[in-house]
Amino acid sequence: LFTSITVACTAQFPKSLKEVTNAVQGVTGGGLTNDEVVAGLKEALEQGAGQAVATGSAVDGFWNDDQLRIPFPPEAEKVRSTLLGLGMRGPVEDFEHTMNTAAEQAVKEALPILRDAVLGMSIGDGFTILRGGERAATNYLQDKTTAPLREKFRPIVEQANDEVALTNAW
Repeated sequence: LFTSITVACTAQFPKSLKEVTNAVQGVTGGGLTNDEVVAGLKEALEQGAGQAVATGSAVDGFWNDDQLRIPFPPEAEKVRSTLLGLGMRGPVEDFEHTMNTAAEQAVKEALPILRDAVLGMSIGDGFTILRGGERAATNYLQDKTTAPLREKFRPIVEQANDEVALTNAW
């Protein structure tokens, strides 16, 4: 669940990065300094962070988006199959919906952590991202934010689980 939320937080970055890379490559004659290039990258990543958080934290933002939706945990697939075989589709879907609702609540807390990672980016980091391909920004942000995001998300997810008695159901 924590990994799914973290990935969702960075879902908007490849599009923003492509726009920045195209803009930087379109500049001729060295019109931008290194600082300006990295400042543009930081701005694009900050906007991407805002978009990702807004999308994920919307009501049913995870549930209604196939790219963000968190499925039943693979390690519990046998339980899911058994429940479905017993005609218990409702509880299975309720469980999945609860996980996705918890993700929506948790992702609201992500923006300050993502911003800190973006603002802490060095010129070297910025150029590594610009030269690194489509997933470079996502990889950078996942590297810098996974641990603090998990720490921030854990109590939110646990509280949501407790509120719907998921702990007892498992």
